[in-house]
Amino acid sequence: MALINASSDKVKFCKEYEIDIRESDWPCCHVPQMIVADRGEMIGKNAESFANTLNIQIKYAPPYRADWKGIVEQHFRVIQQRVKPFLPGYVDKDFRERGVRDYRLDAKLDIYQFTQIIIKCIIYHNTKHFLTTYSRDEMMVADEVKPVPVELWKWGIANRSGSLRYYPEDIVKLSLMPKDTARVTHKGIIYKKLHYSCDKAIREMWFDRARRKTWKVDISYDPRNLNSIYIRDTEDQTFYEKCYLLDSQSRYFEKTLDEIKYLMEYEKLEEQKSAYINLQSESDLKSDIESIVRQAEDMTKMVSSNTVSNSSKVKGIQKNRQVEKEINREKEAFELGKNEPSKNKSISNKDKMKTDNDARFELLKRKQRERMHGKGEQTTTD
Repeated sequence: MALINASSDKVKFCKEYEIDIRESDWPCCHVPQMIVADRGEMIGKNAESFANTLNIQIKYAPPYRADWKGIVEQHFRVIQQRVKPFLPGYVDKDFRERGVRDYRLDAKLDIYQFTQIIIKCIIYHNTKHFLTTYSRDEMMVADEVKPVPVELWKWGIANRSGSLRYYPEDIVKLSLMPKDTARVTHKGIIYKKLHYSCDKAIREMWFDRARRKTWKVDISYDPRNLNSIYIRDTEDQTFYEKCYLLDSQSRYFEKTLDEIKYLMEYEKLEEQKSAYINLQSESDLKSDIESIVRQAEDMTKMVSSNTVSNSSKVKGIQKNRQVEKEINREKEAFELGKNEPSKNKSISNKDKMKTDNDARFELLKRKQRERMHGKGEQTTTD
């Protein structure tokens, strides 16, 4: 975030905090030729990628030699001394000593207001702070350059350093993102089990081609939000193709990489917990099906006859199906208010209607049995 801010437009940055400045008040939106760093975040593959993409040289200070970066280290103290008298809740050196008031109880500022104060301090330092100990050389004295930071900056750019380098903010961000590889499949561009797509993949029919063979692509990503990943060009490191998370992955929207990993592990654990329950339920289902089948087999043995041929058993299926339809139609037909008491009908009338319905139902069943037995006797006589 510090490197992004160093190379971004300061007028736009200050505008985000409701502070209006001129470009000449903070003329710093360029990429440096060299970065002097300690042995911290600037050591590793990410720092090498950043340096190679933007052609920046990184120089490391030896361990325990903060004095090699004295200007930076000392300026932290300068800012603190400048704002300390005005910040309620400022934590002093005697914090947590016995009898000292808890400074946290006096805190009033939020991070937005605190950033406003720091910006004001920077603008003051750039444009008004007079460097009494700064030694100007002969050329500076001849040009009447005041020992004010912004004046020294302007004179140095014009007479000493030459032209400044500028990169679009998105390119700087891309070079600072971690790198990895994703795989193109017929289900999408998969990274960390997340599925993505992009305009180039749709235009060039990547997913159809991936049905025959999958392949890998180089990507960059921001672990704070995986709504998007960026495919990098192998030849031009400043070119990228933005990939977006598919709608089917909506449960992972607006989540960090760590949150997504936690959610996936939690889902996996829940699946393992339910495996035993699913296995037991499946076993119970099989037992229920086998019980119904055994009951049907027993009923078949009771009504079947060994003297009836197989061809006779399958005759009349259409007629028997019709009888079954009539029985089901009578049984399943909708009749609203059937179970509700009626003031216009006596109990005896209800019983009579029920008896009539039962009689009709039994009549249909009897017709079915008569047809089945009649066919069986006829076949035996023949």
